[in-house]
Amino acid sequence: MSAFIHTVSVVQLLLVNVLVYAQCTSTTCQQGETSSGEIGITLHPNEEARIWGLSNMILEKVNTQTYQATISFCVFSSTGHGRIFLSSRNNMNITDAEGRKIDYTMWVSHTSDIVWQPFTNAQPLTFNIEGGNPKEPCNSQKNIRLRAEVFIKNVYPQEGHYTDVITLTFSPQ
Repeated sequence: MSAFIHTVSVVQLLLVNVLVYAQCTSTTCQQGETSSGEIGITLHPNEEARIWGLSNMILEKVNTQTYQATISFCVFSSTGHGRIFLSSRNNMNITDAEGRKIDYTMWVSHTSDIVWQPFTNAQPLTFNIEGGNPKEPCNSQKNIRLRAEVFIKNVYPQEGHYTDVITLTFSPQ
């Protein structure tokens, strides 16, 4: 059996974040012939997010019970925080040309963390991301790991080529 998961990245940019507020004092905003008030306008700097270094995942048998693939890549958010969304074309199944399906699970973690978080279809995960220059591709460093797993009990006896396409969307927060 061979299994292949394509990864695609989508980055959401929040180009302008403007906050408008009104402020009244005890002598303004009073009912009468005329009234006045202050309106402040605050512009937050452009928020940017980037993903670098995604690659396809090829599941390999790692023990008698599990097929697994792990990739590392880099995410950047100008805010230092971000949310990652995962969307699977086949609803977290790898499928073959005849339509046979095998469930798989996804896990995500920081590269420096030993704890993996389960990653389900369309469930956002929030990360604190170390800062950096958004125009530099993470200085050849990777800060996020993504792991796909298939348990042998879920594998069909038929040989074949099973695939899925997942889309990762990272947005600043």
